[in-house]
Amino acid sequence: MKKLLLFVLCVLMVASVFTGCGGSTDKGATIPVYFSDEILNFDPAFAYTDDAAAKIMPLLYEGLTQIDGNGKVQKALIDSYTYTQQNDGTYLMEITLKESYWNDGISVSANDFVYAFKRIMDPEFSSEAACLLFDLQNAREVKSGAKSIDDLGIRSADKSILQFVFDEDIDMDAWLETLASPALVPLREQVVTVLTPQDIVYEEQTNNDGVTTNVITGYDISAYAWSTDAQNLVTNGPFTVKSHSRPSRSESGEMILERNNYYHRDPFGREKVTKYVTPYRIKIVYASNEITSNYTLGEGETQVNLRQLVALASMNAENDDEKIVFDSDLSLVSADKAGKVKTTDMLTEHVYYFNTKNETLSKPEVRAALSMAIDRNALCEIINYTVPAKGFVQTGIYKDGKRKTEYRDSYDDLIAAGANMDEARSMLRSAGVTRGSFTLSCRDSEVETAVAEYVKSVWEELGFNVTIRKLGMNNTGIESTEQTKFYSLYRDELVNAYVKGDFDVIALDYTATSTYAFGALAPFASGFTGQAISLRDRTLIENYDVNIPHITGWQNDQYDALIEQAFAEKDLGARSDLLYQAETILMQEMPVMPLFQYQNAYRSTGAISKLDTNYHGAVLFTKAKMK
Repeated sequence: MKKLLLFVLCVLMVASVFTGCGGSTDKGATIPVYFSDEILNFDPAFAYTDDAAAKIMPLLYEGLTQIDGNGKVQKALIDSYTYTQQNDGTYLMEITLKESYWNDGISVSANDFVYAFKRIMDPEFSSEAACLLFDLQNAREVKSGAKSIDDLGIRSADKSILQFVFDEDIDMDAWLETLASPALVPLREQVVTVLTPQDIVYEEQTNNDGVTTNVITGYDISAYAWSTDAQNLVTNGPFTVKSHSRPSRSESGEMILERNNYYHRDPFGREKVTKYVTPYRIKIVYASNEITSNYTLGEGETQVNLRQLVALASMNAENDDEKIVFDSDLSLVSADKAGKVKTTDMLTEHVYYFNTKNETLSKPEVRAALSMAIDRNALCEIINYTVPAKGFVQTGIYKDGKRKTEYRDSYDDLIAAGANMDEARSMLRSAGVTRGSFTLSCRDSEVETAVAEYVKSVWEELGFNVTIRKLGMNNTGIESTEQTKFYSLYRDELVNAYVKGDFDVIALDYTATSTYAFGALAPFASGFTGQAISLRDRTLIENYDVNIPHITGWQNDQYDALIEQAFAEKDLGARSDLLYQAETILMQEMPVMPLFQYQNAYRSTGAISKLDTNYHGAVLFTKAKMK
């Protein structure tokens, strides 16, 4: 997650070691960092389910555009672009890429974006970010399997020339903003596909008409093993993962992020190695379970014991002015004991997805009652530096193209911050469901466990029997093969359960994939879900229905119609009006239950300067300097 991600940074002696071309001997600073939660899956396709990954990914990958902390869209890998209407009536956006390189010195090419975008749009690949690309020519037909992936309106005209094709005139400013999505970063095809097998897991299911089909229930771990091992991870952002080891119950783990010496820098040129990325390393220490359990305030202490934190990360700073504390455990420490904390808003909400096929949870009234019983104000007292959710669309999302008015400020709140247990019990009685048993799945972390235990206590007060299932990062046990012998094969059990739909209720950190509400709301509509379909059955079964529901199993015809209207509406303000109508339905039927929105909380001193943040709330170390 996490708010359980505490960074402790201090100044170490600057090393003077030659670090590559450019004639510079300034290696830059090494910044020790303390994390209490590990991150192991660096696949951008799954980053929006975990806010810990959302904070790290901007350090590792860079897309075509980015949005700074003030909400301004900046060119990232775009050097220049043109947008023109073609003779056939289509519209062409042609992008010339900046010169940039992967951390192994190979240049970032237009084909890297073509592959990454086609991967999202592959019919047999699940991604809720797919709807962001539906403006591209043939996008919806491609995702449904009706057309070939090569019919998608994206291509490379040259190594540094990327082209997007649209059937209709689009809002170019909104499109540039969409391209800043954390899901729309480049990937090297040979790393993702050549080094690892692409094994899709199918399961036979029979519908009410007795028709048996192969349903995609997940991906074999080897299909994304490339993103779990530093030996094979290739990144194009300012940093790359040099190494990592997992924490055990008694021993801390470690991950080293190291400067990408080729980030925007010609590997054969003479530019200083520090021109684009100032720090040399970010040394991340994951605390063991035993250390974390001792991480509490002592009697009479008035703020977080920074010296204890520094000791955890094996640092020996002389005074507090040499340290900076970021995030995480601060979320479990009351504001009056955390010291001088700075906060930045994040576009990340902690939400619960309901499996609407579960008999106990199948009725909208039951799910709405379960939500109504939660006191979000009380939750935000347990998990500090959070604010109660007002709906599924986060605060910080824009209403229209002027980007001066927020969506949330423009409409009434759809969720009450306080609880109403009496009304919740009344709704359950009306629905004829006053008891039942189900499992609540969450990450095995201190914050998510604290949330789950509170929710469990409330729901059991209503009469339900709730079992908490904690999911972590586990070794797969898959036997090594010639193809995978150099990989550490791990499975992110929560992502695995989410992709397969293996849950009754599951906790996610939902990070907005777009700065507009469409990206959040569209995936709940049939035809926009981005869920994988089986191309095996597509060619075998007559009238094969590709409009599969959201991963929660929820479908609503009125909602689907509103999303279709919103997609067709090109005026962003009018589109938001339609989307709010859809969101109202979503929050009434509650297949997803928003709880609270995160803030990134940290302590800082004058020892470190030139830290920056992006619009999603991630802290950027690219130009960080220290005394």
